[in-house]
Amino acid sequence: MGAANPSRLAGDYGDPTDLVGMLPAIVWEADGLHDRMTFVSPRARDLVGHDPDVWRDTPTFWEDHLHADDRERVVAAVADACADGDGTLRVRYRFRDAADAYHWFQDSISIVTRQDGGHPPRGADARRDRRTG
Repeated sequence: MGAANPSRLAGDYGDPTDLVGMLPAIVWEADGLHDRMTFVSPRARDLVGHDPDVWRDTPTFWEDHLHADDRERVVAAVADACADGDGTLRVRYRFRDAADAYHWFQDSISIVTRQDGGHPPRGADARRDRRTG
């Protein structure tokens, strides 16, 4: 089976962003050159109570909501993966929701190097595993 044709998806189901919104995950993309989120799926609001616009408008939003015991390790792992270029990073961490409760997430971050030699953008499928106190 070949790769999905985005225009076919759009024709059959509407905007592909609608399909992303149905996933039980937070799908995002970040621009490593400008160190900011460029897309956060609407599911972020349902899963952790944070509006996707806030994720995009606040450059350190994700890092600021990582559990203190996970922050240094996770930020360093993402930075190292981005410095290495193309590839995939899987990382598990706790993330604080809008009610100040923590959720376990596992990100599968696809690193894509730009042809212009700039910093790579990042994309991830973050899944909530379970809630902790």
